Parts: sequence; structure tokens; C-alpha cells
Amino acid sequence: MQIRVLTGRTLQDRMPELTEFALRGETVHPSRHPAWLAILRDGLGHVPMMLEATRPGGETCGMLPLSFIRSTLFGRYLVSLPYLNSGGVVAEDAIVADELIDSAVDLAREMDVKHLELRHEAPVEHAMFNGNRANKVHMRLQLPDFPGPLWTGLNAKVRNQVRKGEKSGLEVVFGGKELIGEFYSVFSTNMRDLGTPVYSPALFQAMRHHLGDAVDFCVVRKDGMPIAASVSIASGSDGTSDPA
Repeated sequence: MQIRVLTGRTLQDRMPELTEFALRGETVHPSRHPAWLAILRDGLGHVPMMLEATRPGGETCGMLPLSFIRSTLFGRYLVSLPYLNSGGVVAEDAIVADELIDSAVDLAREMDVKHLELRHEAPVEHAMFNGNRANKVHMRLQLPDFPGPLWTGLNAKVRNQVRKGEKSGLEVVFGGKELIGEFYSVFSTNMRDLGTPVYSPALFQAMRHHLGDAVDFCVVRKDGMPIAASVSIASGSDGTSDPA
């Protein structure tokens, strides 16, 4: 087994093989897609890096995506992956995972970063880990095959709120990059009201560009004005690029 640090053009050239490996399986979390490295680069200015483990012959057997972040406030650090709930090692077995983490530790030391953070959804044991955070949770809802059970699963108050919305003359539109402006106007207003620094529009433009039709924007309009919005990401997409 060989482990290489991929950056720049070398990383770009290996993206088809990395994507194929990352998206194996029936249920794949959207954050596993290696295109997030390019999204975080284009949208937030992070430096993308990938540790790739290969078998003799060049077949990928594991990977660990990393973003290198330089912050005036927090210093220099490596994260897999920042601003996403999940990240960390994707490997065929525990031996490959251990080797990738060993290499990540060596890289962190070589780059003299403040810390290395791996956002594994499930616990991963390794001798070099010296801290663990368990203060975040995932909230998942198993969707039924048709809308009926989902509707009856809502309580009476929520169903009443939905009916009021249906009678309010709202326009609901789904689309791609043409909706980013309206989406961002709602998003940035809400982030401001919460007192939270807002991401650049470039982040959402990069999401659509690198993940293509897997990224959907939804805008709700009242009398032609956007009053609500969302962005959704489909899992398991191969991330065909949407032309700029």
C-alpha cells in the first residue's frame, strides 16, 4: 500500500478515481464527495489536500480529504472537513484507515499546524487521537415511499400551518444557479439577524458548479418577493459540473 499527498493539478487529475471510490455503496453522505475540497477552495479560500491510499496497480483503497486553513484569529490547522458535519477517513478496512491517519499526523507536524481535526460520524480509534467532541448530533428522517405517512406524521398544529401557507398565494420555485441571488438575499438576512457572520455567495456558486444538479435551490415568493429559501444536496451524485 502506498499513501500519497495530492495537491493542485495532481489532485485534480485523480478526482475521477477518488469520486468513484468515495461514492461506492447504497447510502453515501453528501459530504463524502471529494468535490467539497474544490468547493471550500473556491468558496472560502481553503487549500485542498487529499491523502490517497492505493494498492499495487494504482487502485484506490482509502482517502482522507483535508482543508488547510490559515486564520488570523485561530492560526493554522487541517480539518476534514470544515463547515461540514461529517468528514474524515474513507477506507476499505481499519488497517488502511490507521495508515491514513498516521500520514495525516505526520503531515500536520510537517506543516506545523495548531491542530488536526477529523470529523468522523462514527467513532474511529487511533493512538494519536488526544481529544473527542460529542456535542453534535445528526437529525435524520426516513422518508416514506409516498407523501401520505409523512403528512399524517405531522401534528395538528403543523398541518394547520401548512394549510395556511397553501392558501397564502405563495409561489415555490426550484432551480439552479439562477436562484442563487434570491436564495442569498434570504439567507444573508437571516444570518445577520442571528448575529452570525455570513458566507460569501461564492460558496453556493461553487457548490452548484462542482456538484451540478445534485444541488437544488428553493425559493418561496410572496407577491414576487423572496421570503424563504433553502438549499438541498442529493446524496450519491457523481457531481457533473454545471457550466459557469
